[in-house]
Amino acid sequence: MTPRSLHLALVALLTPGCGGDDPPPSPYTTEPALACGTSEPLLVDDGGTMVPSGFEVCENGLVHRVRVEARAEHQAGNCTPQQGDDGCMSDDECHRGPNGRCDDRTCDVAACDCFYGGCRSDSDCESGEYCDPFGGTNSCMPAGCSTDADCSMGQLCRRGWNEYPDYAPAKDNPYTLQCTTPEDLCPASDATGYRLKDCTWVGDYFEVVDTNTHDCGRPLTDAQGVGHTAPLHAGERWSAPVEPAAPHPAAAQYWARIGQLEHASVASFLRAGMELMALGAPPDLLDDTLAAARDEVEHAKLAFGLAQRFGLTVVPGAIDGPMAPRATHEDIVEALVREACIGETISALQAADDADRALDPAVRDALRTIADDEGRHALLGWRTLRWLLESFPEQRPVAARAFDAALAPRRPGASEPGCPSLGMPSSDSRARVRAQAIEVAIRPAIQALL
Repeated sequence: MTPRSLHLALVALLTPGCGGDDPPPSPYTTEPALACGTSEPLLVDDGGTMVPSGFEVCENGLVHRVRVEARAEHQAGNCTPQQGDDGCMSDDECHRGPNGRCDDRTCDVAACDCFYGGCRSDSDCESGEYCDPFGGTNSCMPAGCSTDADCSMGQLCRRGWNEYPDYAPAKDNPYTLQCTTPEDLCPASDATGYRLKDCTWVGDYFEVVDTNTHDCGRPLTDAQGVGHTAPLHAGERWSAPVEPAAPHPAAAQYWARIGQLEHASVASFLRAGMELMALGAPPDLLDDTLAAARDEVEHAKLAFGLAQRFGLTVVPGAIDGPMAPRATHEDIVEALVREACIGETISALQAADDADRALDPAVRDALRTIADDEGRHALLGWRTLRWLLESFPEQRPVAARAFDAALAPRRPGASEPGCPSLGMPSSDSRARVRAQAIEVAIRPAIQALL
C-alpha cells in the first residue's frame, strides 16, 4: 500500500458531483471535568527501573503532581558498550555536555547511549518551570504551580498541553503544570498519552483541544469526539502466538495501546453496521463492514501479541463507551468523513510506512497485514460515503464541512523519537505520512467525490 496506489484506487472508485463550502461549525462540545476520586501513583522508567514520578493519575485520567521527585543518578540496566564516543554503562561516563545520563532509550535494548541536556529536577530549570519526567527525556516545561499544595483548596496541579507556548523550549514538547479551575472544560479521558483529544491550558483554564497525532484505524468516539477504549487487565486470551523477544517496556506499552485502539475499532465497525442498516444500505456495504470488524479483532490480537513479545501480557476488558448508532444523518456523515475516509486512509499508509522501516520480523509481518486490511477499510469508507451522498444528496454540504474541519491545520503534539525498528513511528514520521496522504490520496478523492 502506497499513497499513489491508494490514490489510484480512490479516483477509480469515486465519481464527481457538487458540494458546498459553508464554514465548518465548532467541532467541540465540552462538559465540566469530573472529580478526581482515587488517585494512583505514576511511575517512570529510569534506566530500566520504574521509579516514582511525583505525579498521580485520577480515576478520570487527570494527571496531577503531588510531590517533587528528583531523578537520581543510576547504573543503567541491561546495557553493553556501544561503538562510538557516546557508548556508556553509567551516568558518570556521560560528561561531554550538561546533565549527561546513560540510558537505553535507543531502540536497541541491549545497549545504552549518553543523552545530554534536559533536567534531573526542578532545580535544573528556570523560575516558572518544572522538570517533566515523561516522554522519554526529562525536559524543562512552563509551570504555574509546582505541586497540588500550590493550588486553592479543592484544585490540583494538573499536567496538560500548553496551547500557547510563548516559550521556545516548550515548542518541541509543549506541556505545562497549572492549577485546575472551576471554569475548566475537559471531559474524562484515559492517562496513556495517546488520547484523540486532550486537556489543554489556554491561558486561564483548561479546555479540550484537538491534539491527535496518531491515526490508528477507526476510533470509537462519543458525541464530543473523545475516543473510548477498554481498560487492560492481566491475561493472554487476546494475544496472537508470537515468539518472545528481549523485554522492551516502551514497545510493550506502545503495542498494548495499539491493541486497545484496534479492539475499540471492532465496536466502531459494529456500530457503523447498525447505522447502515438504519439507512437501508446495500448488502455489499453491510457485508464488508462486518468483515472489517472481524479484521479489527485480528489486528487487536496481533498488537496484544506484540505487547506480550516485548514483556507485557494484557487483555482488554469491557468498553464503557458509545455503542448505540448515531441518531442523525449529519452525525453519521461527519463521523464517516473523519473516522473512515480520513482516519482509515492515513492509518493504512502509516502502517505501510512503519512496516517498511521495521526490523523486527514479527512487527514487520503484523504491520503488513494491518496495512493491507486498513487499505480495504479506507476504500470501504469512501464507497460508503459515495453511496450515502447519492442516496441523501442534501448531506453533501455536511460532508464538505466535515472534510474542511478534519483537514484544518492542527497544532502538533509532543515530539516523540519513536523506535522505527519496532514499529513505533516518530512524530516526524506521522506528520510526513499524514501530509503525504492528504496531498496524494485524500484531496484528489474529495475532488472526485464532491
